[in-house]
Amino acid sequence: MNSSPATVADVSLRAPAGVFERLARLRAAQGHLSTVLMSAVQVFGIRLAGAGITYASMVLLARWLGAHDFGVYAYVSVVVTLLGIALSFGFGSSALRFVASYAARAKTARLSGFLKASFTIVAALSALGAIAGAALVVVFRGAIQPYYVAPLLVGLACVPVWTLLNQFEATGRAFGWVHVAYVPGYIVRPSALVILLGGFILLGGTADATAAIWAMVGACLLAAIVQGVLVLSRMRAISSATARGSPTGAPYTCSAASRSTSAPSSRSPATARSFVSACRSHSRASSAW
Repeated sequence: MNSSPATVADVSLRAPAGVFERLARLRAAQGHLSTVLMSAVQVFGIRLAGAGITYASMVLLARWLGAHDFGVYAYVSVVVTLLGIALSFGFGSSALRFVASYAARAKTARLSGFLKASFTIVAALSALGAIAGAALVVVFRGAIQPYYVAPLLVGLACVPVWTLLNQFEATGRAFGWVHVAYVPGYIVRPSALVILLGGFILLGGTADATAAIWAMVGACLLAAIVQGVLVLSRMRAISSATARGSPTGAPYTCSAASRSTSAPSSRSPATARSFVSACRSHSRASSAW
């Protein structure tokens, strides 16, 4: 075979291409870094605002309820929080790991199965735990102070809602939807608590621990509904957008798209472009919301 040596002109044409490729990679890395920093600033701002709203709501509840009833409310809310964490069985933290892992390896069937199973298991186990806790309160009500019985029973009804709210937050974080993940739990929930209890008092209701716990259940339920609708609607939209470019109709996840503008090699370029476009549009919609 005849082979001609590379000429000076060939080398000069290849060199700029390599430089431009490095510059493109550097620009893409800077874009990813700025996205991460912007998300961190947004999370910090939301949590800071949420801490302020929560502090203000506790001050208002203390003034409305008085020392005794506010103490009962605080006790029951701590019990609900601890049970909600325990009955989540780690699925909230697992979502952050498995969603990214399955997306990076294009295991879309496992990703879909994990998301469905996590919500089903968390809802079922938290409901069973709440029922078991209510049964224990009823059985041992003679050993419990009477003013704790009714608030505990009402608070246990909030445990499944609390766990689902936590799971929705973890799913939103895994997909990279900052506002959808944090605003309902840190902004909507404490604000709704104050509005519901304050409205109940304005309508002539008695401000006691049981009423405050009912307001907490309503606030958690409202936040869970808002967050669930936002998360599920974005997941369906991304799935349908990806299905238009994929013969299998199996969606990627935004966590994978945020790390790379190309999908795994097992998918078509059209699928990758449709998925990345859908993720970016819904990330912008999440930020605007």
